[in-house]
Amino acid sequence: MNLINHTSMAAGYTTIHNQAGSECLVVVVKATYRLPYGGEAVELMQEQLAVTLADTATGEPGLSAPEYECDYCLEKPRVDILLLGSAYAPKGIPAREVPVGLRVGTMTKAFKVYGKRYWKAHLLGAVVGMTKPEPFTKQTISYDIAYGGTETGPKRERKRLAYARNPVGCGYNPHTSFADGLPVAQTESPTDPVTSPAGSYAPMAFGPLGRNWAQRARYAGTYDAHWQDNVFPFLPEDFDARFFQSAPEDQQLPEIVGGELVILANLTHPALTPSGRLQFHLPDLNMNITLTPKEGVAEQIAARADTLLIEPDNQRFTIVWRITKDLHNDILRYKAIEIGERPKGHVIRIPLEVLLGELPSQRGSNLTGGA
Repeated sequence: MNLINHTSMAAGYTTIHNQAGSECLVVVVKATYRLPYGGEAVELMQEQLAVTLADTATGEPGLSAPEYECDYCLEKPRVDILLLGSAYAPKGIPAREVPVGLRVGTMTKAFKVYGKRYWKAHLLGAVVGMTKPEPFTKQTISYDIAYGGTETGPKRERKRLAYARNPVGCGYNPHTSFADGLPVAQTESPTDPVTSPAGSYAPMAFGPLGRNWAQRARYAGTYDAHWQDNVFPFLPEDFDARFFQSAPEDQQLPEIVGGELVILANLTHPALTPSGRLQFHLPDLNMNITLTPKEGVAEQIAARADTLLIEPDNQRFTIVWRITKDLHNDILRYKAIEIGERPKGHVIRIPLEVLLGELPSQRGSNLTGGA
């Protein structure tokens, strides 16, 4: 299968089995834009980020916050809105707490970010409060500092309890007598402040959720003896595609089409946004992908944008588009994939081995067809 990219964006493809066990072609396109300041136009960056092929984390995988998730998945029913960045104290003046906010179209999310703070107990060991937050000018936001984590205390024969909604966070310990001196979550909802290490609070961050966390695991389906004997290695009957959504539910939209207003509050460096507020509109998100079958006419498909990732500290944001096509048990069903619009007078050169029906040899490339 030949991948011909008429754009400067990154693109790639793979195959994934769907719930029925049929192999599907998944094509993704990834565009990297420069974050505009001061009314600048939104433009593609000269250096385009590659398609992400594997999940990454802020530290040791499984023990730290998810950072980038693999761009390949079967489908996303909704659009993930994600942000990896930091809270900045207004005007660069050290503060103990900073409110941050993100808006994309009709989606809004806001919470408070604090400096480092710790649980405090009296002489008998019971937690009575927390220390005053330390002042900061910049604080990285991730699930590492959001409410959650794993209990600490004396070793026991039983396994330690982890906070299912964020096992890599901090501040959680159902055995409050062992919480003295431990870090308190540095992010919290303004309507549900963290007051106890044994509480049940929504972890606050803008990044992706772990695949095994409660918010996503409930959609993964049932992997029991019936599945092992009758369905393995395919997805279970009760699998829900919402599992593929990496953003929390309050950071999802039905669609993005371009033109949506984006607002960031206290998430950009004061030198770039003295007011602490950055706003712009998403660019036009029309993206066509053309599939040329071995037999028959080419099919042009309007790809759907399903992931927006904003990275203010890197002054960029990315958009990922996706199409999924059932191959009907024929991995060689298509001989060419074209990304974007073919330039006038452009002639496609397809390698001989592709025309002869050999296995894909240019998977995930960023090639441009010859003229």
